[in-house]
Amino acid sequence: MQLASHKSLDNETKTEWLTAVLNSTTDGFVILDLNGSVKMSNQPADNFLATMTGAEPVNGVFDTQQAISIIGYKPVELIKLITNIRRGNIPEESKQVVPMEEDGKIRYLERCEKVLKSDDGEVSGVMIIFRDVTEQVEREEWQREFTSMVVHDLKNPVSAIYTGFEWMAPMIDNPDAEMIINNGQRTTQQLLDMIV
Repeated sequence: MQLASHKSLDNETKTEWLTAVLNSTTDGFVILDLNGSVKMSNQPADNFLATMTGAEPVNGVFDTQQAISIIGYKPVELIKLITNIRRGNIPEESKQVVPMEEDGKIRYLERCEKVLKSDDGEVSGVMIIFRDVTEQVEREEWQREFTSMVVHDLKNPVSAIYTGFEWMAPMIDNPDAEMIINNGQRTTQQLLDMIV
């Protein structure tokens, strides 16, 4: 996607509008140059970084090492990312969820990198896009635990029902009752196959 604007707009208006768009998103954006220094961030990123550090940006930007470590990068990872971009090895755009600790509590950030290019195709930096997905990750974990608990709790009673049908089958000489027992066995076996 290429961003285009009306020719009659002056650069100051374009900048104001672009800033308004970036600040109105829920995702945090941190823009690094090819030296790995933070050059720009949007308001959601600043708010998140300020919350995590208890500090405000200096001259409009956060300290690079502090900002990058807060969003889950080790210094070696950042060096590798910037080095690869400088060499023309553009990383595939992929999202990853990284855990981070804050006051003894684990939080999760989803992040991805987007290489920035000028109009002539020259690589000028990288934008790290991130969002706090702690609630989503915790909800998914709760659902996994709940499902596991339900499956565990269902296994014994369904097995008992199946065993009961199995035990009764040889004693039945009525064809209708035999059909009901067979259907019961088949259905409970299907349930057992689903929960095991």
